[in-house]
Amino acid sequence: MLSAILFSLLAAVVSLAVFGFLSLRSRQFRRLVVGNFASASFLLHPTLPGPPVLPFVGFLFSMLDSMETGESHIDGHAELTRYSRDGVLLIQTTINGKLAVVTGDAELMKYILTKGYRPKRLQSFGMDMLKYGLFVMPTSDVWRAHRKGIQPGFGPSHLRHAFKVTNDLAKLLVQGISTKLVTAKKDGKPLILDMHKLLSCLTLDVLAQVAFSSDFGALAHMLEHGENVPAITYLGQIFSIIQKRVAVPKVLWKYAGIAESNTEELRENVHGYVQNLLSDRINSAKRTTGDERYWELDVMDRLLAKDEEGKSRFSNAEIVDELVAFMLAGQDTTANTMSWYLMEHARNPELAEDVEAEVDSLFSALCSDDRLTLSDTNFDTILGESPKFDMFFKEVQRFHPVVTGIVRELHEDKVTLAGHTVNASDGTLFFVRIRSLHFNEAHWKDPERFDPSRWTEPPVPGAFLPFADGPHNCIGKKMAVIEAMTALAVLVHHFRFKLIPGQHLRGKTALTTGPRDGLFFEIESR
Repeated sequence: MLSAILFSLLAAVVSLAVFGFLSLRSRQFRRLVVGNFASASFLLHPTLPGPPVLPFVGFLFSMLDSMETGESHIDGHAELTRYSRDGVLLIQTTINGKLAVVTGDAELMKYILTKGYRPKRLQSFGMDMLKYGLFVMPTSDVWRAHRKGIQPGFGPSHLRHAFKVTNDLAKLLVQGISTKLVTAKKDGKPLILDMHKLLSCLTLDVLAQVAFSSDFGALAHMLEHGENVPAITYLGQIFSIIQKRVAVPKVLWKYAGIAESNTEELRENVHGYVQNLLSDRINSAKRTTGDERYWELDVMDRLLAKDEEGKSRFSNAEIVDELVAFMLAGQDTTANTMSWYLMEHARNPELAEDVEAEVDSLFSALCSDDRLTLSDTNFDTILGESPKFDMFFKEVQRFHPVVTGIVRELHEDKVTLAGHTVNASDGTLFFVRIRSLHFNEAHWKDPERFDPSRWTEPPVPGAFLPFADGPHNCIGKKMAVIEAMTALAVLVHHFRFKLIPGQHLRGKTALTTGPRDGLFFEIESR
């Protein structure tokens, strides 16, 4: 009884300290407090270089300055660089109260991603909404069964389908923007749009049509009514919840309003929405009967498919969670990448002119009915014959990685990394920081400069990981590139994008990093 009371008091004190500390607006005062804490005897003293570490909250307080700015450095790259030694970015700290080794070195990251296991802790952040999602499940036989069952849903026939669907939706977007341009011209006003919202709708529609054979109508709804469909609203709420859970120790979730008991309504809304999709499929002629060609089955088909004995391969809970996870991962990552691309396209007009000339040439050769038309034989033309476009796109992926970090465990007693021996048998987390890798001066010349020409030479092996690496790499990476580059080619061929001055171009990291306050452009016809 006494221990329970003491624990409750401790949790309350820590809770007040965390949220009180977060509310401080004086950086000088905050640094003074951190400095005093750093000298206290109860702090952890890591054997690797690293920032001051507090019990429960780790090095959260040291991160507040970079988090407050909202820039793309919010993933802590500055902290990691500050404590690096001998050119190797490697520190020891805590993440959500758990001992962690953090690195941004290509060789170390390769080892961790190929040898490591996804920890159960990642699944716990979304246990109530996407427990069986492919990108949160720990490495296990269940995860392997999901990956094996879904992987063929991203084969060549699906990539061609994704290209066609993206073309159709990009044309819809062009028509919608063109209509708004006419109206704006009549009113004598410039056309200003938040492209991040529109691209989020487009990517959700692509995912729905390719992976679920469903039409959400998100883009059409946004163009006509200026508001999101329920699916995007739900996804945004899930992102927000998970972001907070990652940052806040679990004992404080209830105080922060993010415990499972606080999310029951959201869970019911999300799962109910997806369950309706499943019911429509089950009751429709699209239900898998064995008549379809195996390689043409979409992701939902494969999750619903039965084995040789006529038994379901996955439970209803697994299917629902997997579909929610696919909407989260597939929609947000690609929309964020395209948004950052348009931002850099507008920021670098001279480089953009070269890309536009290349895209215009591509349209002249392969355009029909205002769409790109690629056959099976020239399907890779948009990439293979557009080197400047491809280099610009890769530099955006390097400069603005939408997945900034990945957590793994190593099931080994001791691991030697950059001359340091680390005890890995007690659940130590190994955090590979993608942004730090992409900005590591040991791997990139002048990494803080946006320079597509650097891609005339191949990068250091393992120094460029927009889709991670190892057995848990992004299952839809080819589809994401085709979707993004196709839509962007259509947009930059038709329009010129000018960033609205004065807007805060800040990033926000939840599961991925995207524009925090939208991304507004003045749009003109080319």
